[in-house]
Amino acid sequence: MLDIAAICLAVTALLAYLNHRFVKLPTAIGVMVIALAISLSIVALDVIGLDYGLRRYEESFLRSIDFSDVLMQG
Repeated sequence: MLDIAAICLAVTALLAYLNHRFVKLPTAIGVMVIALAISLSIVALDVIGLDYGLRRYEESFLRSIDFSDVLMQG
């Protein structure tokens, strides 16, 4: 459970840095916009067939998370 929190925190910090450095939107909005752009690009790569197994990896990672445990105990 702690590694999932660490991954989320690290990704959020990276997105916040990218927002502060390049996008210059308010922090919450900038992180959300960048995350949305990354998500849409992954979906677009899957649609055109260039995902290289990334979507399968994401699905297996998300299925391995016990959301009840992470949300209620984390």
